[in-house]
Amino acid sequence: MSLYNISCEKIATYIQNGSYDNSVYRLDSKSSNKIYNLLLEKKNELTDRISLQVAAKFNLSEISFKNFPNSTIYVEILQKSCLKSLCLGNLKNIASFFEDDQKSINICYLLSYYLNEDSRRNLQTLDLSGKEEFSTGWTVKIGHMFPSLTTLSIRGRTLYKKEFLVVCQNFPKLISLDISDTNVQLLFGISYLIHLRELTMQNLTFLSHFVWLDLFHLSGLEFLDISRDKLNKDMKTVRQYVDCGMGLSNLRFLDCSGTDIDDQLVQCLQLSHPKLKQICVFDSVLQRSTIQSAGMMTLNTATLGSSLNCLNYFVARRKEYAVWKCLKEINTHVYNTKDDELNHTNFINCTLRAMNTFSSKNVGDEGIRCLVQISMQETMKMPILERSLALKRLSNFIVDLPSLDSLDRLGFHVAVWQAVFNLLSNFPNDSDCEKIWLAAMGFLQKNHISVYCQTGVLTVLHMCTTIMTQDQLSLFAEKRPHMLQLFLALNWSLNKKEHNLTRCIMHIIHYLTKSSYEACKYLEGINFVSVLLDCMRSFNNDQINVQCLAVMVNLARHLEYKCFGIKMRLDFYIFFSASFCDTKKESTYYGCTYIALLLISSEKQNSNCWYWDDANDLLMENCSNYLPSSIAHYYKHLITLDFLHDILKTTKGIGLILWALSTIRIYLRSISKISRQFKCNLIFTITKISCKKQFETTKIEEVGKIIMANYLLL
Repeated sequence: MSLYNISCEKIATYIQNGSYDNSVYRLDSKSSNKIYNLLLEKKNELTDRISLQVAAKFNLSEISFKNFPNSTIYVEILQKSCLKSLCLGNLKNIASFFEDDQKSINICYLLSYYLNEDSRRNLQTLDLSGKEEFSTGWTVKIGHMFPSLTTLSIRGRTLYKKEFLVVCQNFPKLISLDISDTNVQLLFGISYLIHLRELTMQNLTFLSHFVWLDLFHLSGLEFLDISRDKLNKDMKTVRQYVDCGMGLSNLRFLDCSGTDIDDQLVQCLQLSHPKLKQICVFDSVLQRSTIQSAGMMTLNTATLGSSLNCLNYFVARRKEYAVWKCLKEINTHVYNTKDDELNHTNFINCTLRAMNTFSSKNVGDEGIRCLVQISMQETMKMPILERSLALKRLSNFIVDLPSLDSLDRLGFHVAVWQAVFNLLSNFPNDSDCEKIWLAAMGFLQKNHISVYCQTGVLTVLHMCTTIMTQDQLSLFAEKRPHMLQLFLALNWSLNKKEHNLTRCIMHIIHYLTKSSYEACKYLEGINFVSVLLDCMRSFNNDQINVQCLAVMVNLARHLEYKCFGIKMRLDFYIFFSASFCDTKKESTYYGCTYIALLLISSEKQNSNCWYWDDANDLLMENCSNYLPSSIAHYYKHLITLDFLHDILKTTKGIGLILWALSTIRIYLRSISKISRQFKCNLIFTITKISCKKQFETTKIEEVGKIIMANYLLL
């Protein structure tokens, strides 16, 4: 994305939120057109406030309602602009204002009302495509109204009697004409358009080759489209054209998609058209042909490269149905193409261009499938910009991802979330994570647990959770429906004995409880500690145990240990005594850490703790047996060297002192530099403790000597 495009995006955002309402400015024509379209894409229809800003400060030269509803709200914008290009789009919202007695639309009155004199005099491109019926005689009046018109599209219009002849006679300056999907059955009169270089007449049906003859008087014609949306083997379109026995001397591009084109007809066309350089044979018997004619490029879907060329052509010509079918072919190619052979930049840019050009669901869904397909492969080989663009498009898609009413689309949903995960893991960006996190949580809320647990959405949620900041997470954690959904998912995972899924959910819950008091308060209200104990009992897995203990620490810290009643303490004490006394388990140390924090809290609050002696004995027996190489990131925010030093100075519990010394030892293993002052203070405190009579028969002196000899006295 260029700096210019980024600037236009920002300006559109500021106009939309009202930041520029009181600013004095006047945009140039190019920027006006660009930003105007961006505003429509953001809102689909402009508000009155934005319309006033556009009318007063924009200098529009192009307006299109092709993908947006046309309504009377745009009248002032149109009347104050000097247009060179106008596409009216669907007229149903304004038709009633311009109907004549026969309920036909008086298109001439509509255009004269919408456009000022400058626009009518300078308009070069007019798109009147549609199915609505126009008032009689409109072709003559339009010709007089727009003297500078060079490009005209009347796709889909019904032309009565000799109206096509009248069109040709009244628009002598036309360079480009589109009469696709009309009822034109005779090309007589087209020779009047002596300046015509582009002619599009898709889906027309002629009775014989004689109907074509007047076409060959257009010696300047360079582009001709005689294609059909769908292949009809009974239609002999190209055969009729060739049977005329004539050629167009300057024709360079011929679109024969969906027609009876074959190898023999291609050879005939080459002989009669000396300058023909490209021929499109998509959706024909030559669609996957790898045979290339000398001196001419064949656009089909034989390879991924030719398919992308074909797609670019269809997008440029606004052929929505062909774009959709072409994307389906491309999706198949990507599936069968090795990652090393892919041009990621070209592929993603072509796909996104198609999706941005058309607003239809068919094109959007097929484009998403293409992005998903390529993102399922090795995304590290994607350039960073393309990776970012693909992730942004997928993140927009998953916001409105429908619920899984049946398992028929399960494979697609699995692929979508896997693609998001792949892109996110190789291109972490917290600006995308917020939207993706909310979309993933919304998907959880729309679907049954047994369904969404199969899609991989929780791994995406976990990835976002690890990337986002604590401030971002705290906003999400405070919403109870989010915590409830994770609680339900954890219960389901426990019942199904899903080890990896449980670890994933516990990791998410840990991050959320770490950042939010409200989340902890809610979980305490639903007796979440009992669930954590069940989790540890069910799996007896060291990593899961450490995660559960980390969540318990978060709950205790945020709620100041008030929620931990006698029953919980007794349950935990019994469970710890039975399960955590394995000297080789990391969870043993963190179980001791949790007990130590409970005892420290009890000391600070001067509260009677009936289990003090037993808990202190547990710490004495276990906390120094196995020490991890470093403090897990779950606990670093809570346990610091200064905190531990304060414990040594104030506590009377032998177990607590041993735990504090053991934890200091872990820290000193991984810290290369500590202040001289801290070393001196710590040496003094350890020496003082070791000299006390009540500590003589304990391990305190032994651990203290190890710390001083290995770390403090060097």
